[in-house]
Formats: sequence, structure tokens, C-alpha cells
Amino acid sequence: MAAYSGREKRKHRRIYKIIGTNIIRHNAKEYDPKLDEEVGLNISAGGILIECEKKLERQDKLKIKVMLTFDTVYKIIELNTEVVWIKKSFRNTYFIGCKLTKLSLKDRLILKKYTASF
Repeated sequence: MAAYSGREKRKHRRIYKIIGTNIIRHNAKEYDPKLDEEVGLNISAGGILIECEKKLERQDKLKIKVMLTFDTVYKIIELNTEVVWIKKSFRNTYFIGCKLTKLSLKDRLILKKYTASF
């Protein structure tokens, strides 16, 4: 298969860094955050890639709590997202690509500051 030579479709620069994440709502069902159940693999102003054990479906609505690290200071933001793709990993977990659908102004500014710091 030939390498992709088309134009990059992403609008936002991705930060490839392990990020503490928890799905706290899946569609209408609320969840208590659980340590190490999901992990963020990259984030941008437009979306987030997480790895988790749950098999989700495209167009599922998620609320994800994310812990961003600024040197020694932690900021927690909440992202309202929609699942756009799913891929099974070799570890029997799932890579879940999510686009951001709604973000408070405060959380948007924190995310913008975070992505600009790299």
C-alpha cells in the first residue's frame, strides 16, 4: 500500500503525551472516576485519543475528565466529546478517537495554554 501523500486533514496541533483521563459519562449514564481505567494518548484543541477497556461505538457521547500537567501544577478540565473512530489494540484494549463538542470558556483557555506550552 502506498504512503498517504494527501493534505493533512487535522486543523489542530496534537500533543503526544500520556494524560490522566476518566470517562465520567457515557451517553446518559454517569460513572465514578476509576484510577487507570482510561489513559489519554494525545490531545489537541479539537479532540483527544484515549485507550480504554470499554468497547464504545461511533457517535457515542462522552464526558471525559482530563488532568493536564503544567510543570508541578495540575489543572483538571472536563471535555464533552463524540466518538469518531475506534480501533482494537494488540493489548485487547481500544483506541478511541474523540472530537470535542462543547467546552467551557475556562476549560478552553486551559487547553489552549496547555497545547501552546509544547
